[in-house]
Amino acid sequence: MAFIIWDIEQEHIRTTLDWDPSVADPEYLKRHKIFEGDINLDENILCAYELNAAGDGVVNPYAGKTKEEQTQLHTAARKLVNAAALKADKLIEIKTSTGSKLEDEYSSSGWRHEKATETDLLNGNNAAMTALATEKKAIRDAGNAHAETLKALDPTTSAGADAIIAFDATDF
Repeated sequence: MAFIIWDIEQEHIRTTLDWDPSVADPEYLKRHKIFEGDINLDENILCAYELNAAGDGVVNPYAGKTKEEQTQLHTAARKLVNAAALKADKLIEIKTSTGSKLEDEYSSSGWRHEKATETDLLNGNNAAMTALATEKKAIRDAGNAHAETLKALDPTTSAGADAIIAFDATDF
């Protein structure tokens, strides 16, 4: 009989052991669940296991398939999960990139702002500042459009996940 160690935070099996690590360290149970059972590693891949519906054991949703098939199915399932998280990260990256573009050259202490102010002062109008504001708005609009394009991608499909993974959050 083995002890199956489930990582609560990462939501996967960490390992199997011949002994219960929580006996020596009860704090271990704050980060892990421990189940008694055997996993036939000749027929199953460890990383494919999930918590059962009751949360009191683990099951292999790909049981009965070859190890190669289990690996392919598990990899495809993880890609969908990772794509959802990556989508959220890339949305933040778009906002950060938009802000960086505006800060670098378009900040009130930047050279473009200074030049536009001087040009307007010399010309007696505000045409240069209006042009500068229009450029800044175009950058914000491009960032927003880029974010909307990303939001439209569906991370629950293989094609959507692939598109999210390939999506360049800074290219707009």
